Amino acid sequence: MKSSLYPGPRLHVVKVYLPIISVRLETNATAQLHLKARLHLSAQYHFGRLFERIDAITDVHFVASARFRNYSVGIAHLKYEACNTRFTLAQIICPSYLLKTQVKPLVMDILKATLPGALCQAVQQVGNVALFDFLYTANVLVSVHSATTLQYQLATMPQITPDTFAVKLNIWIRTAGRFLVVPASDHPIVFPLLKGSNLCLLFTQDALNAILPAMVRVAPLEFITRPQVFSGSIQLINAVAVLLSHHKCPTCPEKSPLKILLKVVEPPVIVLHPSSAHLQLAVEIAVAAKDPLGAIIDLFILKANLKLSAEMSVHGCKLIFRATLMKVDLFVIASDIGHISTWCASSACSDHRNPCSILQVNSLSKWIHLLLVETFMPRINDCLNAGLPVPSLLNIKMDYAKFLILQGSLALCV
Repeated sequence: MKSSLYPGPRLHVVKVYLPIISVRLETNATAQLHLKARLHLSAQYHFGRLFERIDAITDVHFVASARFRNYSVGIAHLKYEACNTRFTLAQIICPSYLLKTQVKPLVMDILKATLPGALCQAVQQVGNVALFDFLYTANVLVSVHSATTLQYQLATMPQITPDTFAVKLNIWIRTAGRFLVVPASDHPIVFPLLKGSNLCLLFTQDALNAILPAMVRVAPLEFITRPQVFSGSIQLINAVAVLLSHHKCPTCPEKSPLKILLKVVEPPVIVLHPSSAHLQLAVEIAVAAKDPLGAIIDLFILKANLKLSAEMSVHGCKLIFRATLMKVDLFVIASDIGHISTWCASSACSDHRNPCSILQVNSLSKWIHLLLVETFMPRINDCLNAGLPVPSLLNIKMDYAKFLILQGSLALCV
C-alpha cells in the first residue's frame, strides 16, 4: 500500500501536555533553553485513494542555545547558535483498518523531517517576542513629578554567567530644564542570591544620591512661631530670649514671636548600612524678630545638619521612603547682633573664653528639633512619598519587594 503525506494540510499541534521549560546559564555567555513536553500531533496521510487522519502522541526534549549580540543604544539582539530535538513516539492513533506497524515508519519519517525545524522556528519566534518585551520594559520613560522625569536605558549587553543573568541600566534625569545621566557602575557589583525570588533590582548608592535631589525639592519655608504653627513656639521664644540676655542689646526683642526662614542648603544623600539606610541633609534657619519699636530685625542664622532614618517600601511600582528625624547638629554660622555667648560642645570650641566663628547651640537644640519635626519633615516626606519609579523588567512588578543591602547597593527582590 502506497502512502504519503497529503501536501495541503501540514503537521499541526493539537495539544501540549505539561511543558517543562528551564534555562541553564553557561560559562561562555550562552543561555541554554531546555523544553520537555508531550505533544499531540496530527496530519493527513494518503493511503491508496483515501486521506486518513493520523494522530501521534510524542515526547519531545528540545534544546536551544542562544546569546546576545550587537548591542547599540539600549538595543541588543538574540542569536540562536544551536537547535536540537530528540523525540520518542509514545502512541499512534489511526483508523482501525490500518496496521500501526505500517503507519509508524511513515509517521517517524514525517516527524524527523518537519518537527525539529518547526520547533526551532517556533521557539525563536517566542524568544524574539520575549526579547522585545524585555527591551520594552528595560528602556522606559517615567515621571517622578511634574518637574522631573527619569529614563531607564539598557547600558550594555546583558551579562550571562553560570550564576547570574545580569542587566545594567543607565538612568537619565531631566529636571528643571537640564539633563543628568547616571551611568551604570563600572565597579564589580555583588549580586544577591535569588533564593526563591524571580528578580532582584539593584540601585547603587551613587545612583540613589544622583536621583534624590531631583525627588526632594523643598521650597524655602517662612512662618511666624505661633502655637498653631509650631507647638513649641513659646518655649523657643523663651530660649532665644535667654540666649540673647547674656549681653547688652538695646534692640533685641523681648520674647516676641520669631520669624523663621528655613531652606535646604545641602541636598539629601543616602548612606546604606548593612541593616539600615540613613538620609543626611543640611538646612539653614534664619531667625528674626520684632524689636521694641516694632521693626523686624535679623538675629542669627543657624545651620542644622540632619540625620534621618529611612524606611523603604515598594508600592505601585515606586520605591517610597519614609523619613524620621533622628539627630540634629545645630550651629550658629552668622549673627547680626554680635557674638552669641554660649557653651560649645564641639572639640574645636571647647574653651568658651576663645570665641568660635561657628558655635554649637545646645540650649536651642530641643526646640529646633521639634520645629523641624512639625514644620519641615512633613514636606520632606511629601516629596519622598511621590516615590522613585522602578522598571518592571519583563512585566515583573516590584511591589512588596524585600530589601537587601549589599556592599553599597540596595537590592529589591520579588
